[in-house]
Amino acid sequence: MDVIDQLLADLRQESCVFCQLEATEPWRIQKSASSVAPFYVVLSGKAQIGTANNLYDLYEGDFLVLPSGEPHDLTGFDSARAPAVPLLRLLDQAGIEPYRRGMRYRRTVHLQHGGGGSQSVILVGIFSFGDPYRNPLLTALPPVLVVRCGTDCNIPWLRTIPNAIAEELAEGQPGSNLVVTKLTDLLFMQALRTYLATDLHNSVGWMRGIMDPLVGRAIGCMHAAPERRWTLQMLAEEVGCSRAVFAQRFSTLVGQGALSYLTAWRMHVAAGLLLDGTNNIGTVSGRVGYRSDAAFSIAFKRWSGIPPSQYRAEMLRASTGEHFDNT
Repeated sequence: MDVIDQLLADLRQESCVFCQLEATEPWRIQKSASSVAPFYVVLSGKAQIGTANNLYDLYEGDFLVLPSGEPHDLTGFDSARAPAVPLLRLLDQAGIEPYRRGMRYRRTVHLQHGGGGSQSVILVGIFSFGDPYRNPLLTALPPVLVVRCGTDCNIPWLRTIPNAIAEELAEGQPGSNLVVTKLTDLLFMQALRTYLATDLHNSVGWMRGIMDPLVGRAIGCMHAAPERRWTLQMLAEEVGCSRAVFAQRFSTLVGQGALSYLTAWRMHVAAGLLLDGTNNIGTVSGRVGYRSDAAFSIAFKRWSGIPPSQYRAEMLRASTGEHFDNT
C-alpha cells in the first residue's frame, strides 16, 4: 500500500447526497460553515459558488467540493438581487433530518427552488470524515477543489458517476440509496486522484514531498513503520543520501523537519487506533513508537490540544450524535 492508498483508507469517509436541486433563476442559497465537506455536481444548466474570496462558475458536468467546510453561497448566474435562503431551511421544509455521522437517509429529495426562470439541476451532498483536521491528505487540499468536466484531463468518470447517481435517484430501485452512497464515495476518491494528477506542480508541503524520489521514499518508510525509532541518519540511509542533504531537502519540500513530520504522522495513526475502540493507551503508545504512556500522552496533547482519552471520548460522541446543524 503506497502513501496515498494508506491515507485514503484512513479517511473514514461517509458520503451522503441530500437532494437533487432543481433551481430556477433567480435563486440564491446560503450555506454556513460546517465540520463536513459540502459538494455540488451540476447535472444540467449552470451555477455559481461564492466564498469569502472567490467566485466559481460551474457548468454542466462540473464538480466542486469544499474540504474545509467554509461558508459559501450557491446561486444562479442572474441572481445578484435574489434573497439568500439558508440551505438548512430548505432541507427542513423538505422534511430532511439534519445529518449526523453514521446515519443513512431512506430517500434523496428532489428539491425545487427559485423564481421560475431558466432551470439548473444540481446534486447537493456532503463528505464526512473521521477527523478532517488530522489527516495530512485533507489538510493539504485547497479550500475549494473544482474538477471541470470540459477542461481537466481525461476524466470520463466525471460524466459516468454523476449520471449513474441521477439514474439511481430517478428509478428508485431497491437498494438505490446504498448504491448512491457507494457511487458518491467513489466520486470523492476520483476527484482526489484528478487533483493529485493535475495540480501537484502548484502544491507545496506534504504533497510536494511525496512526489520527490528521496523525500517520498522517506515518507513511505515512516508511514509503513511508525513504531520504529527513526533518526535522521536512519532515514537518510534508507533513501541513499547524506544526513545533511536529506534533512535540508525534506524541510525545503515539506515545510517542516522529518522528525516533526514523523511525530505528526504517529499522532495521526494513534488517533485512528484510539477510535478503533479495542486499544488501550498503552497499546496505542507502543504501536506508534513510544515506550512511555506518559510521553505519548504529552505528545498527543501537544498535537490535538487534548489528552488521548478525552480525544477518543469526544470523537466517538461526535460520530454517534453530532448533527450536521450547519447544512
